[in-house]
Amino acid sequence: MTSVMLATYPDVFAGGGIVAGLPYGCANNLTDAFQCMSTGHPFASPLVGLPGGLTPGLPGGPIVNVPLPPGVCLFIPLLCPPGTDQGITPSEWGDFVRQASNHTGPFPKVSIWHGSADFTVSPINATEEMQQWTNVHGIDSMSAVHDNVKGFPHQTFKDASGNAVVETYSITGMSHGDPVDPGTGSDQCGTADQFIINEHICSSFFIAKFWGLVP
Repeated sequence: MTSVMLATYPDVFAGGGIVAGLPYGCANNLTDAFQCMSTGHPFASPLVGLPGGLTPGLPGGPIVNVPLPPGVCLFIPLLCPPGTDQGITPSEWGDFVRQASNHTGPFPKVSIWHGSADFTVSPINATEEMQQWTNVHGIDSMSAVHDNVKGFPHQTFKDASGNAVVETYSITGMSHGDPVDPGTGSDQCGTADQFIINEHICSSFFIAKFWGLVP
């Protein structure tokens, strides 16, 4: 929902933190949402050949290609051989956001967090979120500044004015959840629970820092 709110109300939100989420526009129905969670994009609706315009007295007629319902590939993979999936380019990801409202900018700063061992929502979604928001901000997705924060890979993307407007964190070995760092330190927070995982890094603190709310 963070992706949805940032894309549809970019004039309301100055920043957002997407944790273990999906890029905006990946799916418009439940089955494709599950497919996006698994592969980062929906499958194209495959076509099946059905007889059309049958002539009385004849065994068959012209074959008509009919698209199957969206998401069918999730349940019947044999209908969707390799090559039928939809590849979405960074520009197309960006277009989903640009077309979601009449807003022309500036767009929100976005902090993206994902566990590298997330088998519920594939980490490929974090890459596509990065491609989406760097494209919206007019940034080359290959222009990242790489470093490590608390031992985890971190990328920062700066706009033409040198402002960091997109960042990504890959929490090595983390499954599906939000990382916390229980303790009383200034950069610590949280209590471990279901989907709230003690990874010794507080996402809330570092997102707030990225937004400029804390030193």
